[in-house]
Amino acid sequence: MNTKTPIPLFEFPKEPKGKDFIDEKLVSVDRYFGGKILVEPVYFNQGYEGASEKCFIRKGTAERLEKALLSLPRGLTFKALDGWRSVTTQQSLFDRYYRSVKESNPNMNSAELEEETKKFVSKPSLDPENPSVHNTGGAIDLTVFDLEDQRELDMGTAFDDFTPKAYAHFFEEEKARRYDNWEKVRENRRLLYRCMTEAGFTNLPTEWWHYDFGDNFWSFYTGKPAIYNGLINTPPNA
Repeated sequence: MNTKTPIPLFEFPKEPKGKDFIDEKLVSVDRYFGGKILVEPVYFNQGYEGASEKCFIRKGTAERLEKALLSLPRGLTFKALDGWRSVTTQQSLFDRYYRSVKESNPNMNSAELEEETKKFVSKPSLDPENPSVHNTGGAIDLTVFDLEDQRELDMGTAFDDFTPKAYAHFFEEEKARRYDNWEKVRENRRLLYRCMTEAGFTNLPTEWWHYDFGDNFWSFYTGKPAIYNGLINTPPNA
């Protein structure tokens, strides 16, 4: 796997390039991969309302994740942190981060606060044709796990670190060289990025852990119509 090519700097996603929805079921990462991919349901473990103890993604997303898994070097696997997300959970995440942004930026108006929040947390939607990406089952949050050392690879920040340091491209920049282990972090991020994008995913530039297939963010970056609508009321045992 090529880890010498830099992660490119992309603009934040805007409007999708149309819609051509298909009917495709959700699958459990545990069941689909038979334990080959680790699952740590972060929001369930943190007690967020409506969060599932399992990680669900669309079947087409799982197929591409399988391709990405096969491209990882021997001894490594993925750890899935989040997939399909209920509207209830999305609202809870959005509200919590909005409050955090407001506390840090008391001079911002409500529109500015919402735009800043949306850089890291999608606004929840009850419209299945205009969903937040995690509500489609097309988005997945994940990292790379070393099976021999039994630890996650160093990606420079923890999951859900809502700072510029979490931008996928951050460790490509000159300013990153002041951080310890910056070259290894850059290599690890490149590894995750190459495995996922070469399998058909796109990356959310503000989050090194977030990848999309078939949803609105994927549509924006590929120029193809989004194929996954929102699954507003889908139960976590789908």
